[in-house]
Order: sequence, then C-alpha cells, then structure tokens
Amino acid sequence: MVTNISSSFNLKIKKISQKNQKNSENSINQKKDNNIINISSSSSSNNNIINHNTNIITIDDPSLQPGFINYSDIISDYKQLAFATHNIKGGFKKKKDNIITMMIEQHIDFLHVCETNERDNNFDISKSKAHIKYITPIDNEFSNTFIIINNPNETNLGGGSCIIMTERLHNHLESTKIVQQGRYITNVFNFKNKKKFHIHSIYLPDLDKHKEIHHNITKSLFELLIQQPNKINHVTLILGDFNISNLYTIKSSLKNKNIEFLKNCIRNTHRTAML
Repeated sequence: MVTNISSSFNLKIKKISQKNQKNSENSINQKKDNNIINISSSSSSNNNIINHNTNIITIDDPSLQPGFINYSDIISDYKQLAFATHNIKGGFKKKKDNIITMMIEQHIDFLHVCETNERDNNFDISKSKAHIKYITPIDNEFSNTFIIINNPNETNLGGGSCIIMTERLHNHLESTKIVQQGRYITNVFNFKNKKKFHIHSIYLPDLDKHKEIHHNITKSLFELLIQQPNKINHVTLILGDFNISNLYTIKSSLKNKNIEFLKNCIRNTHRTAML
C-alpha cells in the first residue's frame, strides 16, 4: 500500500476485543407458603442454583468481514500513530523547542521537518551527532523523550531535513538510510507479527531550478519502492514537501492508483517543465 502525503498522516488503530461473559449463578430461595421466587446473594444458605448463560453478539463486527486487517496487534502501547511533515523555512535550532511542543500537543509520533538550513560537509549517519536524544523540560503524558535524526545539506543552505520521533516509536526503528543528503531519508519500523512501516521522507527542490536533483530523487524513490516487499502486513508512507505549485488543483483521487500511475505523473511534470 502506497500513500502519498503532503501534510500529515493519521493512522488510527482501534483495538477490538470480545469477551465472553461467564455463567452467572443466582441463588433462589423458594418460600413454601406463597411459591414466590426471591433472588438473593450467593451467601444465602439452602439455595437452588440456576445458571444463566448470556452470550453477547457483536453486530457488523468488522473483524468478521472478508479481507479484514487487524492493526491492533501492531504495537500495544499505541491507540493511534500520527505521522506528519512540516516545512519550517529555516532556523531549526531556534524553532526546535516550539516544534516538539507542537508534537506533544498534537500527539504526533513522527515528524519530518523540511528546510532546516543545517549544513555539514562531513556528515555521517552512523556518528552520534546524527542521533540526538531530546528530554522535554516539562513532564507530559504523551512523551517525555524524543529522538532527532539529522539529515543536513552538504553545502548549500536551501535544504536540510530531520526526523523527530517519540522514544516509544524509536524503539521499533529497524533502519535509517540517507538516500540523498539533505533531501531524502528513509526509515523502517518493525513491529510484532512481522508488521513493518516503510517511511520515505522527501524534500524536493523546485523543479525549474533544480531539474537534475529533482529527477535523481524521484528516480531513487521509485527504485526503492519496487525493491520493497509487497506484503499485506507492510505499510508504505511517502511524505514531505514536493514543491508542487498546483498540488491543490488536482481533483482525481490517488487512493487506488499504483506506482505506474505515479511514475507517469512525474514524467508528465518533467515534460511540462522542459517545454
């Protein structure tokens, strides 16, 4: 499943449980003079026990429908997972505290931050400075610890990105890969029962000004999508700032479109820009 997201994605997980009620035992004391049956507590003596077998039937239970996918076993700590992306237009160091406060207030588990304007021409994702643990100054019920994964630009200021996630979600992080420094980073999360989330976080440059970079990133995206296992228990999210000027004029839904359709959209965009 491929979902194209420009602002945020909310995956709500509803736990479905069915509990069978145990047979209730009611004590009955029958009086001889009027044959009236009184229901009393189980502590009463000389009682005749009648078992009442009660079954609760859930009507239109979605778990009974064909093709139902139960996401409740993805992770027991979450009632929902929220993924979002945000272009902050530079100044990440000054805005960092406010960004994480926003994540706490909005209960965002994963945030892709675009245009941090951070630079590092000797960056290595394996080094400790690429992964920063952030402790919130105020205790809260959502998350007191966040992990920041940097992806700075190599030289230019007009780019840079990072990933901010809750520590609980970070505990399920299987891998992180920088496909293009400052522009494209992937994360894979591994949950129980072989559930996996493949996240592609992209900050595309303006197509008219950076055709080659734009082309290389989109080409890498489709190559990685084709390489990914196509399994029912895998979820793929594509999120970021794609610098599409007419994004909100697109009327047709992409819900049921496949990768070939998305490829054609990219090709047509390139042809239009080159005319």
